[in-house]
Amino acid sequence: MLTLGEEEARAFGRLIRERRKVLGLRQEDIVLATGVGRRYLIELEAGKPTARLGPALMIARQLGIVPGLTGSASVPDLQDPAGELPALSDLPPVED
Repeated sequence: MLTLGEEEARAFGRLIRERRKVLGLRQEDIVLATGVGRRYLIELEAGKPTARLGPALMIARQLGIVPGLTGSASVPDLQDPAGELPALSDLPPVED
């Protein structure tokens, strides 16, 4: 059973990973662009619920993801070559 915040953390991690791949970026590219550690990015993409928020938001911004306070995320059209990204609430639940 998932604890409070785990499902959202996993959905956010999936959103980060999928956006990075859509943009054709490697984890190393994000690490170099943001200065975060590779281990942090791996854990963030895996949905670690205790990942620090500051670096996560910096990575999201680097990928053109704009998290909203309502639980949604949007990407400006000019920065999104693959179309509009789904809101976290639109992603399917994570299976354990």
